[in-house]
Amino acid sequence: MKMFANDKRIRYAAGGGVFVLVMLGLYLTRIRSYLLFHGIVEIFSIVVAAGIFAIAWNSREHLDNNYLLFVGIAYLFVAFLDLLHTLAYEGMGVFSGNGVNLAAQLWIVARYMQAFTLLIAPVFLGRKMRAGAVFAVYSGVTALAVISIFYWKIFPTCFVTGSGLTTFKTVSEYVICLVFALSIAFLVVRRDAFQDDVLWLLIGSIVLMIAAELSFTFYKHPYGFANYLGHLFKLLSFYLVYRAVIVTGLSRPVDLMFRSIKQSEEELKDLNRELEGYARAASHDLRGPLSSIKLAAEMLEEDALEPGFPQPGAGEEILRYAESIKKSSDKSFALVENMLSLARAGQMEGLVEEVDIEAVVREIVEERRLDSARVHVEMLNDLGRVTGNVTHLYQLFSNLLDNSVKHNPVGPLIISISHRSDRDGSDRYLVCDNGTGIPEDILDDVFIPFFTGSGKGTGIGLASVKRIVGAYGGDITAYNKGGACFEFTLRSIDPDAR
Repeated sequence: MKMFANDKRIRYAAGGGVFVLVMLGLYLTRIRSYLLFHGIVEIFSIVVAAGIFAIAWNSREHLDNNYLLFVGIAYLFVAFLDLLHTLAYEGMGVFSGNGVNLAAQLWIVARYMQAFTLLIAPVFLGRKMRAGAVFAVYSGVTALAVISIFYWKIFPTCFVTGSGLTTFKTVSEYVICLVFALSIAFLVVRRDAFQDDVLWLLIGSIVLMIAAELSFTFYKHPYGFANYLGHLFKLLSFYLVYRAVIVTGLSRPVDLMFRSIKQSEEELKDLNRELEGYARAASHDLRGPLSSIKLAAEMLEEDALEPGFPQPGAGEEILRYAESIKKSSDKSFALVENMLSLARAGQMEGLVEEVDIEAVVREIVEERRLDSARVHVEMLNDLGRVTGNVTHLYQLFSNLLDNSVKHNPVGPLIISISHRSDRDGSDRYLVCDNGTGIPEDILDDVFIPFFTGSGKGTGIGLASVKRIVGAYGGDITAYNKGGACFEFTLRSIDPDAR
């Protein structure tokens, strides 16, 4: 531990040393040539903005929320405006005859675009957007701004030689600071959508942009100290954006691109709990009427067996009706219980312990009376132990065994279960029968909830199996090999990680 702590202190010291050297180098560059200093700062911000666009655009197919894509597209146009600002700067000589005002106008347009982009971007967290439409809007806004400055010359004046900043420029800087501050508030509200380190880097970047804008309210000369300080703050701001997006995106692309997966998983768990609540309520509402119907059928059956039933010969017909009602009631009860099982399947709740799979299977066989003249269950080897919830594992294997029996009602049936330990520490199980197998055209659909391709059952059992296997970090496949086979893996649950 001491060695790691020393390494961390060395890295911090090295990073601090590099920072001091960079700041010193920039200061000396400013003394030697302010245009060189300004060019370095602006080119860095342009490269970072273009990099954000490149990462966002190339990862757009894998993003569930479009915050980064929206910012990336906008920053491409910000980079274009910053490039024009750099070329228009006093002393560059690219746009002759325009003076300091042109660079100041382009700066204000770029910062308004940057600030409002960061303000609006949280809207696209967890929401789809049309990239083409965003491109069109930013293209239009940028084109109007450039035309109003270069061609129509109607954009408000920002700097007057001899008197300095105009009221419009100063007020605009304060408005931009306010918009940046609001964007920080929105980031904090939606902080659950970001990794902690990325969130703080983004907030730090915006704070530094506010500091930069406030520095430019003291602007007296394009080569003055306030201008130098403002551009220094901008450099540091874009460096934090670089750390937050570009470095994170390149070194931890899975974290960046699939950040929302964990959130989606939590949302699905919440939805599953909600559905289970509805299922419980529905089961409670249905059980009462179903019990009454079944009881009425039983009473009718008893009356039909009484001597002297009111209509001679009607007893047998009434018995058939009563038996049909009872069977329908039993099926309805089973459907309600299956729906509850599907809602509960795979939820990591309850006691977690080491479960002897062979003991679970033997209990199912005894309760279902599967070892009979027609059905025989054989365990080909030691079925091992899995750390988890015994109810889940009981439900998993009972559904698989019941599935074989249900779809092979005729003739002798042998169900075999085998096990092996994989190198990655997971347990692999194979449950096969010697029955008629699964029709090839529905093999890929058997795990879909409520799918009953054969017309038997409710389509809930195998869906529950898939959910449980998934909750234990595994996967399951179905195929035919002398009958139906289900092959799946299970990983032991860590009780402390739930």
